[in-house]
Amino acid sequence: MIFDALSVAEVDFDVDICQLRGQERVDVLCGFLGAVGRRLRGPVVLVSEGGTRIGGDRSSAST
Repeated sequence: MIFDALSVAEVDFDVDICQLRGQERVDVLCGFLGAVGRRLRGPVVLVSEGGTRIGGDRSSAST
């Protein structure tokens, strides 16, 4: 996982999902991202490599 703090309002993580083997590791990743969102009190949005939005609520995202 690569971590990049782009600004005060946005943090990016680059995750190679090919390295996630099995549901247990997916659950760990989701738990981590959920904890980050709770700690920062903001939405966690997943975006595919090409920029396609996978999850999250755009209406609650800060701009």
